[in-house]
Amino acid sequence: MIGKSVTLVSALGNLRGYAARQETSERLPALLLVPGDAGISEWMKQNARDLASLGYVALAVELPRAKTVLTGASVEDAKIFRGEQTLAGLSAAVRWLQRRPDVLPERIGVLGWAGGGEQALALAAATSVQACVLCDCQVPGDLAPLTGLRGTRLLGIFPTDDVAVRARLPAFRKSLTDAGIAAQIRVHSGVRLGFMRPQDDSAATAKAVDEAFVELYEFLGKYVEDAAPPERAAKSAAANHSIATIADLMQAVNQPTGVRGVLAKALEKQPTNDHEWKRVRSNGALLAEAGNLLKGKSPRRGTRHSWEAQVENYSSAADKIIAAAEIHDYPTTLRAMQELAATCAACHREHR
Repeated sequence: MIGKSVTLVSALGNLRGYAARQETSERLPALLLVPGDAGISEWMKQNARDLASLGYVALAVELPRAKTVLTGASVEDAKIFRGEQTLAGLSAAVRWLQRRPDVLPERIGVLGWAGGGEQALALAAATSVQACVLCDCQVPGDLAPLTGLRGTRLLGIFPTDDVAVRARLPAFRKSLTDAGIAAQIRVHSGVRLGFMRPQDDSAATAKAVDEAFVELYEFLGKYVEDAAPPERAAKSAAANHSIATIADLMQAVNQPTGVRGVLAKALEKQPTNDHEWKRVRSNGALLAEAGNLLKGKSPRRGTRHSWEAQVENYSSAADKIIAAAEIHDYPTTLRAMQELAATCAACHREHR
């Protein structure tokens, strides 16, 4: 078993994480663990190792405290801003997993404990993951993200000996049904919030914990480990292998009239609304996809090791553009564009 601390790059700055996986060369499905305010405790590290022992790459990530909003912002604006920051950090973590050569990028699940439950749900509604699990947390009060889940499978594990859980659960169930979301809700009586975390308690609690983890493992096995790769992913992989050359990508993406040039022109002034920022993010996403395509190519000169390192730097800069655009961070977007340009120049000197 390999378990180690890792650092992830995001628009929020460097994020602290803990990654675990089996010592094997096999590509594996992946899980993102969101611990909420508890952070990466020793228990959360053990969770990551336990899940990794089942055949996953498990990543626990700790988000920094949200930055303060400008003075005068309303309570609602402050909440939205914090949510955007959280989503940017978790999206960066998903991209970190997807880019690992030992991960199956179309088989990723997200698990949230305590306050991380709503964060995991928001991520699943905004990002393509195969499954989302709400582990021993409060029933989400904000039901708006449910409409974004689409084909993502959902498992909720809740204790019933909590007034707020009992009060919110009926509305949550109804919202899932109304939205047509494939969900499994498991409730455990005789236990309170936090029952899945380490504690010296009754035999009833121990029984509930065992049952909850069995439910969790079976759900992940069915909807993450055994998830069928989407047909579009297979078609995309085939296209990546046989059609676009390095020259094609340079012409379409990195030329002044290509995606990168269009993005640079759009960022000559700070975007002023959501529509403009979405266009920035979309172009950043195309740059990131170009990095994915380049990774499988072989340069005309230079070593393979250098090529892979340069492509990884390119992809990292594109990820920063995406993450910064998601929270409308203009200075960070500009710095990421400068980093992208420097990476391209370095790669050209070595491989063109």
